[in-house]
Amino acid sequence: MLKKINSIRMRQNNEKVVLDSIRFNEGISRKALAERIGLTPATITNIVNNLKEKSYIREVGENASIGGGRRPVRLSINGSACCVLGVELAASKITCVLTDFRASMLCSRVVDIDQNAETETIISQMTGAIDEVISKAGIERDKIRGIGLSTPGPCDVKTGVMINPPNLAAFSNYPIKKVIEERTGLPVVYEHHTVAAGFCEVWLGKAKTSKCMVLCSVLDIGIACSIFINGKVHHGFHNTSGEIGHMIIDRNGQKCACGNYGCLEPMADARALVNQVKSKLKLDPKLCGEYGIDDVDAIDLDYVIAHEQEPVFREEIIRCAQYVGIALCNVIMILSPDTIVLAGDISDRSMLYVEEIKNFVKRRAYPRHSGEIHIYSTEFKGNVGALGGVALVLDAISTEI
Repeated sequence: MLKKINSIRMRQNNEKVVLDSIRFNEGISRKALAERIGLTPATITNIVNNLKEKSYIREVGENASIGGGRRPVRLSINGSACCVLGVELAASKITCVLTDFRASMLCSRVVDIDQNAETETIISQMTGAIDEVISKAGIERDKIRGIGLSTPGPCDVKTGVMINPPNLAAFSNYPIKKVIEERTGLPVVYEHHTVAAGFCEVWLGKAKTSKCMVLCSVLDIGIACSIFINGKVHHGFHNTSGEIGHMIIDRNGQKCACGNYGCLEPMADARALVNQVKSKLKLDPKLCGEYGIDDVDAIDLDYVIAHEQEPVFREEIIRCAQYVGIALCNVIMILSPDTIVLAGDISDRSMLYVEEIKNFVKRRAYPRHSGEIHIYSTEFKGNVGALGGVALVLDAISTEI
């Protein structure tokens, strides 16, 4: 019996490796698969035939032959095999995306929320966004394989419970995975939203070959990071790794929503940036007149970024970037990552911010290899967390084959 179980597990693992190899190497041939994975051509043929029967992959043509003879058939992921939903709950908004099996976007929806609203209000907004993208895409519900759901931490990804998120207090000890499954009738894969964003980069982005990647997400409200070593997430003790927003930067700093003082988050997230700009402008009415600002309190992040070359705005963007840079330098000293990905509301919109973080890190005298670290802003912008949810479901599908 044990031998049979091990045989089944080995076959499932081999099928996952083959499917993932085809996904990450578009147009690969059976022969190239065998050489890459180390399985026999006969085994590869059997697995490929099985994946074709399940409609997960398809043949897309022939490669040019080398030296004549039969040309190998190329293999590709079959996008129409099924659809996947990705949903990210953040402190200020819900992002929902619907993709095909190739993770190509079919439809998306962003809904602003009030972080102080009741759980039922926010859950209704989430399920409403899900229903809307399904309807707009014209997809039958039974075509959807699952939902990749991500939320702020701390959270217990095994039980599907949000524990005590500082910026969504109403969701303390809330079984969100179970609730969304019951409300939608769809299976849910659950993760911390910054981990999901990391999955997006590893599965769909530029970090496929990274040996140690850190994704740092600076949101409208909140800062966090995720850690991936050899493509695998490091959750840490009690699933609390990556809480960089609660790294103490100034021991005399203001009180944070987590209860500690001097944390990075209230000093450098997008909300902190906007509030600091407002405070400076309120102290200088003449400056407000020069900018034509009648209502300082109406200023938002878009306004700040649009004026990032003006001294007051530029100074505050650089200040926030340098605080994040300090935190990342501390992370580098501990983990020595080869890749750092910047995500979130500020890096999505401000090249000044991204360049300042990159320069701050690369100017460090120690460690000497800081200048060699690949630092970039995610190309997926505001969809990175939701698309990470899609990647979570795709990973689960390939594991369950």
